[in-house]
Amino acid sequence: MKASDAVYRMMKEHGGIFTVTTLLGNKHDFHMSQDDKYIYSDSALPKQKLEFSVFDKVADFIRKSGGTVRKGNGHDSKVGGKHCGQDTLMSS
Repeated sequence: MKASDAVYRMMKEHGGIFTVTTLLGNKHDFHMSQDDKYIYSDSALPKQKLEFSVFDKVADFIRKSGGTVRKGNGHDSKVGGKHCGQDTLMSS
């Protein structure tokens, strides 16, 4: 099963909404769009829409990297630099 299919199914099973708790304990609600094509969060990703295919891309990247990747630091580092290189994933 593709990662996008798993996330899509989970969203449908939970009424189109799920809550993510960050490591700092912040909670963010994610909602499925009315047309079922993307997810969004007003608090975690304001004005951004994540198509379900992004989950396949992330899963493929992790798989190709041997199952683990470093967390990039795009807020305090230049993209492509030591702390935010092509071998990292970062959140917004």
